[in-house]
Amino acid sequence: MSKNFLGKLFGVLIIALAATLWLLSEVNSDTFGFFNLSWAVVVLAGGFAVLNLLQGIFVQNPVPVKKMKIVIAVVLAIITFGCLITALAIPENIVLPIIALIVVAGLLISLVATGGKKWDTADNQKVGYKNYFERKKAEEKAEKK
Repeated sequence: MSKNFLGKLFGVLIIALAATLWLLSEVNSDTFGFFNLSWAVVVLAGGFAVLNLLQGIFVQNPVPVKKMKIVIAVVLAIITFGCLITALAIPENIVLPIIALIVVAGLLISLVATGGKKWDTADNQKVGYKNYFERKKAEEKAEKK
């Protein structure tokens, strides 16, 4: 099984959910008549935002990948909120403060998930690191003994 199998599975399930709801809105407009393209984007972007956020927090990846996943989640959350504005007719005076809160929450989650590191420590910055020539000398010295 692939390392990212669950993430891919949930991604496909999110797409299937949006497509199913859209189909139901076309077939049974009495019950699902409210569901339009704006709500489909809310389901897709919101689902993928949650998926990327969870992957950014819990999946063991290098720090830049974690930050990238969290940034993608924040962008998708802003897209989700933008579609919610049109779907629910949210007053315009609270739109920018809510977007600012989404960005601040993303920055805070990014800071906590990565432990404040910009990137992982490279091998040559670790204590006791030997470059190629030092390793060759150590191997030759070990062979002579």
